[in-house]
Amino acid sequence: MVISPDPKREDGNRDLHLRNITIETMRALAKQHGRPIRFIAAVHDDHTEIRHIHVIAVVDKPLSYRDFKTLRLAATGECGNQRRQLDQSVNLARPHGLRSGQKRAAQTTAARQEPHARTQQAYQPMCPRCGSGYPLKRIGRTRYFCPDCRLSMSTHGLGITIEETQAALALTLERK
Repeated sequence: MVISPDPKREDGNRDLHLRNITIETMRALAKQHGRPIRFIAAVHDDHTEIRHIHVIAVVDKPLSYRDFKTLRLAATGECGNQRRQLDQSVNLARPHGLRSGQKRAAQTTAARQEPHARTQQAYQPMCPRCGSGYPLKRIGRTRYFCPDCRLSMSTHGLGITIEETQAALALTLERK
């Protein structure tokens, strides 16, 4: 599936935190199904004007209309929450006493600075088998390990490789 915030109403400043949108969206689906949903996702914000996330989820049955409605409502809700928080932080940071054009310029400058602060967060992958509540432990520069299901994962540049520790299953995603 693809999660894509509206580029005009929700992500006009390209400052939404797409990873959090994905996690909250999948958390809503897991709540509806009554169990964790294993998934892997890739954020695409560099090759098109419309930022989006590709998600591969492991479910035990085909998704229903109700599931897709839950996904859409959860993603839209999280986008709206982030938009309100970001807009509020821009308004709080705006200097008082500026004229209308200056206020817009101050808001735009503050909104542009926000994504740079977010990109400095540490990358914390979640286990695609156990679900979004199970972070992988780092065991090297590019290797991760799930202590619960013993999944080993390594990242190489823009690609991700997932290996089963005691079986012959491997998943490799690479950007071409």
